[in-house]
Amino acid sequence: MFAHVIMGDVTSSRDFSARAVQDYLQNAVDHANSGKPSDILSPLTVTLGDEFQGIVRDFRTLCELVFRLQLWRLEQHVPFELHYSLVRGELETDINPDIAHGMLGQALSRARQLVSSKGRSRPRYNVDTGNMTTTLMMNDLFLVLEGLEDRWSRKDDEVVHTLLTHSNDAEAGEILGKDRSQIWKRRGTLLIEEYRITQDVIMRLADLVDNGGRLRDWHHE
Repeated sequence: MFAHVIMGDVTSSRDFSARAVQDYLQNAVDHANSGKPSDILSPLTVTLGDEFQGIVRDFRTLCELVFRLQLWRLEQHVPFELHYSLVRGELETDINPDIAHGMLGQALSRARQLVSSKGRSRPRYNVDTGNMTTTLMMNDLFLVLEGLEDRWSRKDDEVVHTLLTHSNDAEAGEILGKDRSQIWKRRGTLLIEEYRITQDVIMRLADLVDNGGRLRDWHHE
């Protein structure tokens, strides 16, 4: 059977205490699992002290989970980065609906290979859709997303989170204690709209992966 696997680990986890990493990672997967439980077939599970994995219904859900986790990092001001692999491939065993353990197959092996790659230049996001063209396109788009994220400093976490979750400048300004003009300028300097558009294009491509080249009805808000 085909499976859609998300796997991840903590970047440079040795820079933090084991307890801090485990606590943050457990909170992260709990948050991710609470989002759309009907689309999560085997819940995200911490497998080692600084790694997690899970199986979901489709590629769109894989991307949604990554976006949800990255938004949670901003909200919680998490002091480390997460590194992800997203893979569509074969699973040889039945899906465990209770915990993401005890399963075997090419999809899990490939996800493990991608997330285990080392080196300073390794991307934050590694994707294999099972198709060469969409794999290359998806990895390029996620590389753009990573580049936009790397423009943000840690002191901007609250601002970026607020601007991503509130498209109305007046509402965002009320939360951050700034006027609409200041919010408008911050959206521009932080490239918030460019980030949202990149996410939207990733979701459109995920629909192509899931629907065999057919797009669902879609518009950019």
